[in-house]
Amino acid sequence: MARVLEEVTECESIIGYEFREKRHAIRALFAYTGACQYMDSIFGVKKNDGLAIYGDIVIQDHLCRQWLDLGLTKGMWEWTQIRQVASNTNLASIGRARGLDACVVLNPGTVNVTDSVMATTVEAIIGAVALDGGRAAAEQVIDRLNVTHELLTAVKSTTLLPSRP
Repeated sequence: MARVLEEVTECESIIGYEFREKRHAIRALFAYTGACQYMDSIFGVKKNDGLAIYGDIVIQDHLCRQWLDLGLTKGMWEWTQIRQVASNTNLASIGRARGLDACVVLNPGTVNVTDSVMATTVEAIIGAVALDGGRAAAEQVIDRLNVTHELLTAVKSTTLLPSRP
């Protein structure tokens, strides 16, 4: 049986968000269906893939709203490129670069965090933050993890600069 509060604390430190309800974080970090000890009792936990679907939608929504706010085009190039930020390959890379792989709770027989498990866990963490703290909290974590595209940041930085005389 897993003891996961250390992983939750590490995850919170990495993402810059403290969960009010730790069970959301525990659910996000579990890469298998199992149980853990939590608050002096046994807590059954489902695999994080359902929560990851929600997290994926939250990420896509955040990216899409930025895209709309900046008035970028739907052309094959811009939106298609921006959407790739939420690909499993990119999310796995982001998760590993930030050290989130050390927070994943694996099935006791599993040794390594695969790219698929890492990407799913990143999505699940975003979903858990959204459930725990709302959309604004999730967007802060998405930004802190730098789940963005250069098209969004380049346009933002130039549109936020004051005009020159």
